[in-house]
Amino acid sequence: MRLVVVWATLLLLAAVSCISAFNASAVSKDYDNDRIIRVIDMSTSVIKEEVGIRANYLGSEPTRTYHFVLPAVLHDNVASMEAFLKHKSKDALAMAFAGFDQEQQLYVYEIQLHEPLEYNNQVKLGVKLTYTHQIYPLPARIPQVSKQHVIYANNIFMLSPYHTSDIKTTFTFPTANIVSFKGGEPHHQGQQTQNSIVYGPFSDIPPLHASACSFHYEYKSPIVTITDLKRHVQVSHWGGKISVEETYAARHDGAELDKKFSRLQYQLTSHVLDQTNVLTSLVFDLPTSAEGVYFRDEVGNVSTSHFRREKTKSVLEIIPRFPLFGGWGTTFYFGYDAALKDFVHLVKGKYMLKLDFVNNVRDMTADQVELMVVLPEGASRIEVTPPSTFDMDKIEQAKYYTYFDSTGRPAVVFHKENVISEHERPILISYEYSTARLLQKPAIASLGFFLVSLISILVSKVPWKIGYEQEKITTTQLHKHEPSVIIKKTATAHVATRKRSATPASRESSPFPVFVDENAIAANTRARKSHAEPVLLEDTMPKKLTSAARSKKRKSSKKAGN
Repeated sequence: MRLVVVWATLLLLAAVSCISAFNASAVSKDYDNDRIIRVIDMSTSVIKEEVGIRANYLGSEPTRTYHFVLPAVLHDNVASMEAFLKHKSKDALAMAFAGFDQEQQLYVYEIQLHEPLEYNNQVKLGVKLTYTHQIYPLPARIPQVSKQHVIYANNIFMLSPYHTSDIKTTFTFPTANIVSFKGGEPHHQGQQTQNSIVYGPFSDIPPLHASACSFHYEYKSPIVTITDLKRHVQVSHWGGKISVEETYAARHDGAELDKKFSRLQYQLTSHVLDQTNVLTSLVFDLPTSAEGVYFRDEVGNVSTSHFRREKTKSVLEIIPRFPLFGGWGTTFYFGYDAALKDFVHLVKGKYMLKLDFVNNVRDMTADQVELMVVLPEGASRIEVTPPSTFDMDKIEQAKYYTYFDSTGRPAVVFHKENVISEHERPILISYEYSTARLLQKPAIASLGFFLVSLISILVSKVPWKIGYEQEKITTTQLHKHEPSVIIKKTATAHVATRKRSATPASRESSPFPVFVDENAIAANTRARKSHAEPVLLEDTMPKKLTSAARSKKRKSSKKAGN
């Protein structure tokens, strides 16, 4: 075990050394950026950047790659990054991680071109990036009824390992209320036009040139972060539907209250709440065929929700049990059923399930997302096709058990961090499923009920009373073979039945003394044959005589003697 750890450490160090060996400056002469246009959208808490690049290839050997770099301070907050050709078709281009420049603290990526470029050929590229957790409230604490302001920092220029002949950068804001913007060299200043600030165009920018800038502006919307999102999708061919349940742990990352929350003030100022950062409701788009919708939190059912159907979708509006101010959090979940035909289709003998990885995360960030897709019991030959625009952190298969399952249902689990609306991309899962499998659950249920009934019958036949079997056997033999004798137990005055053939040993083992009279036995035998009443033992036993009777008996004896 220790040897394995040593080898793993050596391999890790080798990999890090290879990554650190990449030098972004070494490729600075391959291209010349003829023109770069950047547009950075800050209208939501998720920052979106789109870059248009027109570059001329200056290398002596044909190439299929263009290098794109990101500073280390921004890399961990990049939620999505994709490249494409700037044509009408906007063909997607693959981006591969090339290495890390330790000296410049840059992550270097290679954009793979479809066709090789010769010397002095021109290429037009587009790159889209989205950043999360990049805006921060300033001030961090505000009154309950107050406008929220945030601060954001970036680079006026796009970091590039190549020389740039012309560049223009535009920052757009949610409102025109921009408190201040700073940064830029004296000859690289920006100009505000309504809700946007434009830098440039500037010319002759050297490779890897940077100029920091910051913006302080009004942001009315809440800054919502889903710290944990779990989606559970269960496919049922028997019911002809899919069941979806989504569990949210939400947090408001905006400016916190400087004092305690006042419910009275909240009610009195309800008409201006849209001007503050308070979160009062959430809206989720559901499939058109959604039904059986429910909404609950940790306490229980929440009645403050509204569900309506539209032409192309169903809408669920959720009103939390309490409003969310900065620093507050809540957990809740909702679920619904939808028609299976909207998601599953039969293609070349295999079922094809198509559904989005996430839904309804627009204008918010999900730190961790887990999607579990449970297929019908008996599904086989499962093939998974994840979205092509981004990579999953982990994909695993599992078994899921529910009511009356015998072999378990196959499940595919997807994991990813730092998820935004750009990750609302379809996942394809194909599988084979025989219609005979539809009878598996009813058959298992019927067999289970049969076994339970059979066990119940057998258990009911087992004698659980102590001594019950011995008493039953004795009574049966008594009535079957020998005439009964009714006796009187002297200690308790109980009447019991004993066999005439009882042995002295069996009599001694009885807890009560037994008196047997041969005359009574003979009388009972005759009574049984003549269907008469049996003779009681006490009627045949000697009775205690009175003094008058004894005197009369003595006189009779004397006369008989004479």
